[in-house]
Amino acid sequence: MRCGGLRIGVPVAYVRRAVPAPLPVPLAGVSASVAGLVNFHGEPLVVLDPACRGAAARDAVTLNSQIMIIDAAHGPFGLLCDGVENARPLPAQAWHSLQDLMPGAGYLAAGTVADEGLIVLCDVDAWLSHKDMCDLEVALERRLAEVAL
Repeated sequence: MRCGGLRIGVPVAYVRRAVPAPLPVPLAGVSASVAGLVNFHGEPLVVLDPACRGAAARDAVTLNSQIMIIDAAHGPFGLLCDGVENARPLPAQAWHSLQDLMPGAGYLAAGTVADEGLIVLCDVDAWLSHKDMCDLEVALERRLAEVAL
């Protein structure tokens, strides 16, 4: 998928589907990588913006933007992207860990020379830190309470 100026690969086993992106409702008190909340078949879905984690800031959500629905251990979430490219195999041995280059980013890997510029989100469950998850849970509960009033 393309996110700002980034190309990001996600293992197909985590991907449920890609859908057109509605404008996410912002959530206060969360990491900048959280784009907000959308209604996905009547359920709230947290949407993350990978472009906010890199040096490829997004201008805006457009009519071409999509959300890739990801099934993670802590529940589904969306990844906001500019477009989804065709799925293709990239064997695990073609990934290069970025842990040495970016300590604490063991959930990322880089593609080989043939896939130059590709970042692989190899562990979707580690994308958000424990603090991010706690902040997100509080913000989500607060937002849902506001809507219920």
